[in-house]
Amino acid sequence: MLATGKRDALRAIGYGKMPSVDRWQAICHVLGIPFHTGFGAGASDSQILCHQILGANGLEDGEGQNRPDLPVYLTGGRWHVIEIGEDGCAGGWQPGDRLFFEEADPLAQMPERLIGLWCLVEMPAPESRQLLGRCRRSDDGNSAHINLEDPAGGPTRTNLKPLKTSPLRLVVPKV
Repeated sequence: MLATGKRDALRAIGYGKMPSVDRWQAICHVLGIPFHTGFGAGASDSQILCHQILGANGLEDGEGQNRPDLPVYLTGGRWHVIEIGEDGCAGGWQPGDRLFFEEADPLAQMPERLIGLWCLVEMPAPESRQLLGRCRRSDDGNSAHINLEDPAGGPTRTNLKPLKTSPLRLVVPKV
């Protein structure tokens, strides 16, 4: 019940209906099980490209923070790691949870495949920063553009043309 908020959702799982990825993530979070939708195994601390903290002001540079250990089952690529700050955000995450995004994700250049997924979005100049949000179809209908839902419930950013969009691949809950 903590994960879904609905008895019908649990009953459907009991009858063999496959839950959505978001529901699986919530169930794993409540049970303290790392949630992984990525690829293979083996990574090291040197492969963390950027460690950022998500708080009330969005993504911040986390260079002064301790770098987290990467779970042993991550691939050998480079990873962005976002740790949820004390202010937290919506999206079903708790302070201390860590979100993992692979730098060389095969879906990074396919915005049409990322609709509905939580993503780390790299924006071009003049903004030149990274945003976290759930991808949605753009208002202008351009397949290279996306709308981005704010994880903290702020306004949706519309018709963005990102340089790169990497989907969330692993959530490691703070337990």
